[in-house]
Amino acid sequence: MTKRFLLILLSLLFCVPTASADTGWKITDFKSAVTIQDDGYVRVQETIRVDFGALERHGIFRDPLDISLRTGKVLPLNQK
Repeated sequence: MTKRFLLILLSLLFCVPTASADTGWKITDFKSAVTIQDDGYVRVQETIRVDFGALERHGIFRDPLDISLRTGKVLPLNQK
């Protein structure tokens, strides 16, 4: 039950739109695969395709979100 709740919560967190400082670009494709492993770790793999148009800067920077449980406990997401 806990793993299912965590999977649903993670799926919703990654669907939240983020603010952008640049204009003139758009995300053309977004795929997210979330796997809860037997050891309790969560593996998230994202594939993002972006059309930057005429912008000279390329790249997306985003910080991972922490997970807040109903119990009040906060689970920080660490990147490897």
